[in-house]
Amino acid sequence: PRDSRDLRQLQEVLFIDIGRTNGVSAGDLFEVRRIAGPQDKSMADARDELMATLQVIHVRGRTATVKVVTVVSPDIKPGARVVQVAKLPS
Repeated sequence: PRDSRDLRQLQEVLFIDIGRTNGVSAGDLFEVRRIAGPQDKSMADARDELMATLQVIHVRGRTATVKVVTVVSPDIKPGARVVQVAKLPS
């Protein structure tokens, strides 16, 4: 993210560390997925679940700029796992 707060909302801009060298193009869709497994003592164990959907708006060699298009769970933190789920036809 451009700033350090955790809350994510629609149209917010984020950055991912996957880019053109990985085949990413403008318009591609990614999901932010919660990493399954034990959490700290104050939280229940996590399941692999959808947190948000992102659309690529700008691509560089090894990074891409994305905008948030849906939010399921707004507590996305740096290092969250992203998975490409759709690619626009060339």
